[in-house]
Amino acid sequence: MKTLAIDFGTKRIGIAVSDELGIAAAPIKIIKGRTNKEAIEEIARIYNKLKVQQILIGIPLKPDGSHGKEANLIKDFAEELNKKITTRIIFWDEYLSSKIAEKNSNGRKDIDDQAAAIILQEFLNSSEQ
Repeated sequence: MKTLAIDFGTKRIGIAVSDELGIAAAPIKIIKGRTNKEAIEEIARIYNKLKVQQILIGIPLKPDGSHGKEANLIKDFAEELNKKITTRIIFWDEYLSSKIAEKNSNGRKDIDDQAAAIILQEFLNSSEQ
């Protein structure tokens, strides 16, 4: 199953996609300098162009598994996105994804698409897809 992954941030949104078999994740885009409405329109275009079946959104969880302020922003964004794209939206703990992306960035500053690919690959490697 083809999955689109989102690493949501208030300044940038990283986008990654899986292959048709749901085995490998690849970073594809960073959406910058936009309103949530504009970002949702761009994500909808990507979703339709790539013929994706579901969306995975990274969400930061506290050590006890609860949601903080940032997680609530992400859930609000996901609700708005689901009004535009009626599909399955899955939340996945993004713990350390940005740190791993930074480590693998070779000095690249914008790593949000890489973080989205890391989140997606973790999901694909799990048994929960």
